[in-house]
Amino acid sequence: MDMRWNFIMLVLGICFQVQAQEIDYQFRNLSVENGLNHTDATCIGQDHTGFIWIGTYNGLNRFDGYELKSYRNNDQSANNVYANRIADLYIDAADRIWLGTEAGVACFDPRLESFIPLDHIDLDDPYLLTRNIKAIYYDSRGYVFTGGKNGIVVYQLINRRQLRYIPLDRKGLGIDGVCNNIDADSEGRIWFSTTKGMVCAQKQGDSFSFQPVALNQAGDQEVTDLAFTVAGDLAAATRNGVFVVDRHSISKLLEYGYRSGEGRYFPIPASEKWAHSIVIDHQSRLWLGMQNGIIQINTTQTQPAYKYYWEADQPDRYHLSSGNTTELFVDRDNGLWIGTFEGGVNYADLNQKAF
Repeated sequence: MDMRWNFIMLVLGICFQVQAQEIDYQFRNLSVENGLNHTDATCIGQDHTGFIWIGTYNGLNRFDGYELKSYRNNDQSANNVYANRIADLYIDAADRIWLGTEAGVACFDPRLESFIPLDHIDLDDPYLLTRNIKAIYYDSRGYVFTGGKNGIVVYQLINRRQLRYIPLDRKGLGIDGVCNNIDADSEGRIWFSTTKGMVCAQKQGDSFSFQPVALNQAGDQEVTDLAFTVAGDLAAATRNGVFVVDRHSISKLLEYGYRSGEGRYFPIPASEKWAHSIVIDHQSRLWLGMQNGIIQINTTQTQPAYKYYWEADQPDRYHLSSGNTTELFVDRDNGLWIGTFEGGVNYADLNQKAF
């Protein structure tokens, strides 16, 4: 009797484990019909009060869980249209929202619900370096890092409204490649994903020293996106796959470049376009944003498991509103937010249980 009961429990346990690994997440959609400023949602973040902020090609939206509120930069100059074409956002410790736009750097103060005018100083030709920003990051020391077609550009914020240009040696360090994304690790180092590879910056006197970081596998050079886990592990996406490096091995990565024994490599199926966005959820699973949907990689198993979500011909709750993704973001409650071209924003609760 006991052996029969143990066998039944074993079978039930195996079935439960398989089901738990095969959750079909359900998606909600935020669209123009719900108040989103534009069908193209390019960047997403969360402030310290819990509001979700969404950058679009026609201004900024705030979502409180029920309704969307709209904000547009009403600068009366000829740059007005470009100032509202937002490519990236970063929310700092004071909840200011730093925006990378086609017109340059912008900053929004949620408390005042208004944009903060910013002036450039010590820059002879601000038009050349400041436009068409793809990535932006603000650190606690008062530096604003931007990236785009002109490579990496650094400013120092002075008197809350002035951006002082920091000259950089732009030769041989990879900082002149098109910059795709910017993030920071727990040690305060700033990391950049670029078309010429990955670059790490560290404060050195009144400026920063930049160091190329080699990822030598499968001929990868361009790093399309990077992200850090809560524990400090680094994940970097390339055209062919994703490199994951434990936080304890990052110092070796900086010194020697990527070595197979000090990290893990997860290839992207050849049938897929490269991943242009990456995020890590609270279960340490990788999520990749592709041009035809998203891929979930369960890295906790001996053999990583891949699961795909894409756009369906007939929209339903188990598919994306658009497969052409732009941004992936995981909020503090382990909710996955997906920005898309032409489909607004999709949301899935990753705490959802299998039945």
